[in-house]
Amino acid sequence: EYQRALFFGTEPTGKIFQQMADCCFNLKKYDQALEFYDRAYFTFEEDTSKVNMMMSKAKCNIFTKAYNIALIDLLGITDSLPEHKYRLKQFYTGIC
Repeated sequence: EYQRALFFGTEPTGKIFQQMADCCFNLKKYDQALEFYDRAYFTFEEDTSKVNMMMSKAKCNIFTKAYNIALIDLLGITDSLPEHKYRLKQFYTGIC
């Protein structure tokens, strides 16, 4: 459904990539989710969305036990985040 929306839709591609990634994540297709989160990251322009994609990529890497890759993603995120995002980043970093 989302792939059709990506091709024919008028919605921004970053949002569609994010929705496709979320669907793949919920279906436990983490490798596909990583790919779509990565595509979404490069299509978004605002920093908030980019941070969200990096956090989602880190979560996927944690689920696949690729802790070093998750840690690299997390270290690429600034510490000047809203409180809840900062705590989530610290939690994920602690898991790695």
